[in-house]
Amino acid sequence: ITSNGRTTFEIASMRVPMISIAVNQREKNHSFVKHSKSGLHVDMSSNLDNRMVLVCINQMLDQKNRKKFVDNMRKINIFCRRMKLE
Repeated sequence: ITSNGRTTFEIASMRVPMISIAVNQREKNHSFVKHSKSGLHVDMSSNLDNRMVLVCINQMLDQKNRKKFVDNMRKINIFCRRMKLE
């Protein structure tokens, strides 16, 4: 579980599935986790904050979901200046 900032790139470079949480307005604009499908994303400004975090944790506990995220991260060249996401 991480903030939805630069750390998401560092985690993705290690191919670790993640739950990213946007904790401020700037982080709401970051779309890497959503578009790369490298994990799950929660916007903490929603009314269902805590419930959504628990739902994401339960989804992440499923090995099939984690494998899907790892497979998606294998397709990304995280060290490239411009990432090409499918």
